[in-house]
Amino acid sequence: GDRVAVAVGAAAAAVVLDGAADEHDDADAPAAIAAPCAEETPPDDEAASNEVPGRVVGVVKREPRTLCGSFETRDGDEVAAPGSRRLVPFCPVDRRFPKVLVETRQLARLAGQRVVVAVDAWNPADRYPRGHYVEALGERGDKATETKVLLRELDIATGAFAPEALGCLPLEGAAFIIPSAEIATRVDLRAVDVCSIDPPGCRDIDDALHCVPRGANFEVGVHIADVTHFVASGSPLDLEAARRGTSTYLVDRRLDMLPSLLTADLCSLRADVDRLAFSA
Repeated sequence: GDRVAVAVGAAAAAVVLDGAADEHDDADAPAAIAAPCAEETPPDDEAASNEVPGRVVGVVKREPRTLCGSFETRDGDEVAAPGSRRLVPFCPVDRRFPKVLVETRQLARLAGQRVVVAVDAWNPADRYPRGHYVEALGERGDKATETKVLLRELDIATGAFAPEALGCLPLEGAAFIIPSAEIATRVDLRAVDVCSIDPPGCRDIDDALHCVPRGANFEVGVHIADVTHFVASGSPLDLEAARRGTSTYLVDRRLDMLPSLLTADLCSLRADVDRLAFSA
């Protein structure tokens, strides 16, 4: 988000706007905008007790931002006819953000949908920022739509890997064989019984262990798939993996941090195949 300068303390809190209307309200704003978003919930009392009062006194660097949410239409509101331009309050799903005023002719089509809005500007004299409609994600309350909203709000990459990143993978693909020169530089543990605790059918087995008796004691080994053999530091694949940050598991699918050739094959410690690992 934006980098801002903040004044902290009781004196600063005295000038923080509350929910009431004031002389700086947008003249064109609909009356309904003074009301809270339908999805807002009261703040947690315990969390509020730990908050320090303050106010933003300046924006050091503004970061372009899009928000997911819905246009606010309440019982009794008249939905404008198609093609009729209207200034509409947009309520973000993330209630840390204020409403955004959007001028649109598409309210009749977009009412009841999850939409994406870009924030354009926030005049110091206005209570709420202005923005513009970007795209519709689908019907509000639909599982697939709400999943899109969640992924977009959390900035989770859902697209395919860039060609430059895929170009870093072994040309042999799944037929890749560990070179004998590489094996010669490593401790060979293929004669040790190693197991994983992943459930049957798991494809991305990135860790495993072994336990063998050593006299009166036991030797316990932990083995982690060696991804660094395939992902060179600073390479396009490394940079894309860093941007994605982690693999994301949903109920119906998985969004990988690395291409599936690595996560589900070459870097998966599966049975009866040779794999590279870090062991301790």
